[in-house]
This record gives sequence, structure tokens and C-alpha cells, in this order.
Amino acid sequence: THDGSRWDWTLGFFYQDAKQRWNYNIITPGWRNSVAARARSAQYGGLAPTDSRWNNGERNNRADLAVFGEVTFAATESINLIFGGRWYDVSIDREYTLRQPSTAPVLPSTPSGSDSGFLPKGSIQYKFNDDAMVYVIYSQGFRTGGINRGRGMPVLPNQYDSDKLINYEAGLKSQWWEQRLQVNITGYHQIWKDMQLETTDPANSLFDGEIFQTVIANIGDAAIDGMDVEVTAAPIEGLELYASANYLF
Repeated sequence: THDGSRWDWTLGFFYQDAKQRWNYNIITPGWRNSVAARARSAQYGGLAPTDSRWNNGERNNRADLAVFGEVTFAATESINLIFGGRWYDVSIDREYTLRQPSTAPVLPSTPSGSDSGFLPKGSIQYKFNDDAMVYVIYSQGFRTGGINRGRGMPVLPNQYDSDKLINYEAGLKSQWWEQRLQVNITGYHQIWKDMQLETTDPANSLFDGEIFQTVIANIGDAAIDGMDVEVTAAPIEGLELYASANYLF
């Protein structure tokens, strides 16, 4: 970080290596003597008896790396120019295991995926005085993609991509009456690309006749236009009033 008379800048990075494991086991007392247990054992040519009729687990490794920075240049006493960006790289490696029953051979699934990109930001600020400023911003944000379990033969892809929000914004930030009244107004146009949504995949599963499974998929694009207004007032000492409103066109 650097704070200068005309130039300010910030530079940073982020790294994460996350590992997760879980195991799920269903035990039904006496299941080893059931018709279903005998049928399963015959299917595999003989299995050790067990009351654990279902066992599955997951190993999940995820690595995140990001480099980000922002520069502010005071072009004049009233005008600030701001430029920034973020580069990111994400990789996910998973292994699902299923045994039905728990003494049966393991049925593994090893989906993996990765995503990387650059997100820019630019802004111009104009200060009328120390108490009032208008600005315009162009920025992008994202939500990391991932991997669905994808049992059976899913229709939708096992991997879903990051979705991205492109934001065009303009606003006013101001204080009045010796800073006892604050009024902020923001208008925005946002484009939401490759929107992630939890939905049902009409897949024919290989396990227990399950027909539908819930997955996350990129379903398309959307646009959002709106305006926010925030007003904060302190008419007397010890009393603060706050009101806000949002309107979507």
C-alpha cells in the first residue's frame, strides 16, 4: 500500500488450499438377513455380511490464487481517476466413493475442473466540495464455478462455470446541514452472464431408481436496472434516523 500526494495504490494476493473429507454411512439393524442384502451379495458373487447397507464419501481439494490491485490518481483537486483489477485461478479436484452395501467394491467418481480470468475496474470521481461527490464506476465481479456429483447419466454438465456480474454504476454521495444529513443516491445497470441456478436434472440414475437429482447449472444471462437511495439524519444529539429505498426498473 502507498499513499502519496497524487498517487495511491494497493497491491495484494490471496492463496487458499482447502481440503475436505466426509463419509456417510446408513446402518439398518438386521439388514444383513434381508432379501435385499442377499440380492446384493449375489450381484457381486458373494459379500461379507453387514448391516451397513449404504456407504459413500467425498474427498474435495480446492486451490485458489488471486492477485489484485488498485491505483488512484488525483488528476486535479476535484477529479480522481481509479483503475484496478483482479486476476484469479481456481482448481477443484474431487473424488466420490459409493459402496452399497459397505462391504461391496467401491464405485469411484473423480470429477475435476478449473477456472481463471481477469476482472477490471475503472472509476471517475468529481468532488464539488468536501461534502459532495459524484462518481461513475465500471466493475466486474464473479462467483466461482464448481462440480456437480452427476450420478447416472446427467443431462446437464458435471462442471458449471463461474458466473460474472458486469456493473455500470453512477451516484451521488453528499452531506448537508453541517454533516447532520447524509444523502446517497446510486443508479446501476448490471449484466449477469452465465447465471448459476440450482435446478433439477432429469437424469436416469443407476442407484435405487432415483430419477431426478439437484444440480447447479449455468442457465443464461440476465439484466438488472435499479436505483438505491439512502438517507441518514441526526436532527438532535443522541438521535439518528435512517431510511432507504430500492427501485428496480
